Amino acid sequence: MQLTAPRPAAELRSLEILGSLRAIFAEKGFDGASMQDLARAAGMSAGNFYRYFPSKAAIIQELICADMRYMGQDFESTLQSSTPMADLRARLRAKITDHQCGMDGTLWAEIHAVALRKPEVGAILQDMEDQVTAYLVQVFAIQTGMPPEQAHAAFAPQAALIITLFRAAVMIGSTGTTVKADLTEQIIGLIEKTLDEVSLQPRKD
Repeated sequence: MQLTAPRPAAELRSLEILGSLRAIFAEKGFDGASMQDLARAAGMSAGNFYRYFPSKAAIIQELICADMRYMGQDFESTLQSSTPMADLRARLRAKITDHQCGMDGTLWAEIHAVALRKPEVGAILQDMEDQVTAYLVQVFAIQTGMPPEQAHAAFAPQAALIITLFRAAVMIGSTGTTVKADLTEQIIGLIEKTLDEVSLQPRKD
């Protein structure tokens, strides 16, 4: 068994800080969390904290960038799978469950609200969605045997729909366990139907 190399202490500290900031934003919201709250959560003095994060928008950007890195690792694993489409289906369902069980739904609702007011946050969020679209299209290209450019032209709308549905599932409010579970299953069903549309395309090779 190959052991995973330990992460450098600085990287672990960075992940710990981002986790603390994520929790504060999820709890208090973008406007409700003060820079003092965030500095305390990070275990840093206000002056030192401002050196790393000059604004709350800068923190949001760093959170998005961190999620983009993890997202890229997940998609690379999917693309290397012997059955990328099946792996994608399973991974999407698992990710929705994981995000709902954590604080990510509340946080991403906050991030999307901030993106409407902060162009710099909106731009990096759009870049993230563009990258997700590109990864989805790669899976679709493998599934259908299409060249990447042709797959993008054919399936970009399906990729955008999957992103929208995934985001909706993650951000479902806790209005009731049964309602939430039923609605989640309906959304996952729509994602599965969209993936079926791609899978049923005649292969080009």
